[in-house]
Amino acid sequence: MTPTGSSGKCRFRLFGTLGNNTFPASRLGRIARFAAVGIAATSSHALTTIVLVSFLAGNPTLAMVIGTVVGVATSYLGNALWTFGATGRHVDHLPRFLLVYGVIMSFNALTMFLLEQIVGLNYLIPLAIALTISPALTFILNERYVFRGSLR
Repeated sequence: MTPTGSSGKCRFRLFGTLGNNTFPASRLGRIARFAAVGIAATSSHALTTIVLVSFLAGNPTLAMVIGTVVGVATSYLGNALWTFGATGRHVDHLPRFLLVYGVIMSFNALTMFLLEQIVGLNYLIPLAIALTISPALTFILNERYVFRGSLR
């Protein structure tokens, strides 16, 4: 990755060209923020579930549902406000965000079902595939669909 002049762009390819041969430095910042939000969302989901079950003797299934809601809320707010600097109304962004979340969850479930149940691979292989592809796909869908026009 080397700078290509004063334009603030770095030359390298990620998932093809994504429309051009250069990758703006600001996009690298968005990817880093997206990763940080993902870590925070996953941590808040896990921590909520663990606290509800281990310390408050809650039902594990209900705790997982509540943890998921906390994780999704963390992801939405972190990405809307920090990663993509969304402008406009949440009523415009949130339905698209939830649709993308559903699509990604379906992709992960389908990947697991096909490769583990149909093909017969150990579940860790489709898990690794899904966890490699879904963050990249989620970033692209959030950038191009959910928060389009809201980029910093």
